[in-house]
Amino acid sequence: PTEKDPDIYDHRYIHCDVLVVGAGISGILAAKNAAKNNFKTLLIDEKNELGGATIYQNKEFNKIDNQSSSDWIKKEINELKNINNLEIKIRTSVAAYHGYNYLLARENLTDHLENKDKNNKVRQRLLKIRAKKVILATGAIERPLIFNNNDRPGVMLANSVKKYIDYFGVRCGNKNIIFTNNDSAYETAISLYKKGINVSIVDIRNNSSSILVKNVKDAGIKIYWNHTIVNTSGYRRIKSIQIMEMSEDGTNVVGKKVNLLCDSLSISGGWTPMVHLFTQSGGKLKFRDADQVFLPNTVISDQISIGSCNGDFELDDAIKNTISE
Repeated sequence: PTEKDPDIYDHRYIHCDVLVVGAGISGILAAKNAAKNNFKTLLIDEKNELGGATIYQNKEFNKIDNQSSSDWIKKEINELKNINNLEIKIRTSVAAYHGYNYLLARENLTDHLENKDKNNKVRQRLLKIRAKKVILATGAIERPLIFNNNDRPGVMLANSVKKYIDYFGVRCGNKNIIFTNNDSAYETAISLYKKGINVSIVDIRNNSSSILVKNVKDAGIKIYWNHTIVNTSGYRRIKSIQIMEMSEDGTNVVGKKVNLLCDSLSISGGWTPMVHLFTQSGGKLKFRDADQVFLPNTVISDQISIGSCNGDFELDDAIKNTISE
């Protein structure tokens, strides 16, 4: 590349004692503990800021040390800036995990800037990282649910709808329906309700006694228990859904179809640990029957997986197990 070439790339070699991939709660705690114990630590996250999903969680349902998890994580992030032996890379994606803890990552330097601010600066940098120990805190991804025409425009994951309304301040629809088989989607319902947006829920389960569900019931949000979506309709985007009641054994549907109008459908089928880098490194997985997920098991390099990528989906479990590791 030349100085006149706007698409300038370069690379950098990094040697560190500890590499932490992912800057949610678990990743931040791991990086903080490693750096404070005099290990040269590198913390990487692909997003434009640290904190993961915690920064837009519902404050009343997610508490750490008697304060909201979002306030707690902001305090932790501020403390990271004053810790020696810690380097932080945002807008950086780990692309490859090779043997002997050799990893490749792409750091975006100027792609997010306006053209007038780039001035032929380096766009991206390839990081060639050699780490003595790797800590994977890559999180989990929300599962979709399957039904006829589930790819119609306007069908989104429930957590994405929550991030749009709580983080970006953007509503995805005026008449929302949430289709779920777990409690986490109820946080999305509460967020929409607090913004004055119409929302109702279709839940495959017969009932739930969690605090989240109780708050949804107290808010008067309609819940269609023991129902499933069998189809959607709408030209160019979703306009309505058809639901039916589940049979007693949950293997079929019974009764008549019920049509519900909506312009946004949020779906949540639970969470799947992001074990992609772990398996790329040569690690072997195990299966947990309780929630039907694959988890890290056998490793061939000096690494550990923590947080929800290790199956710790509850906030207290993630913090406790991260500290113990």
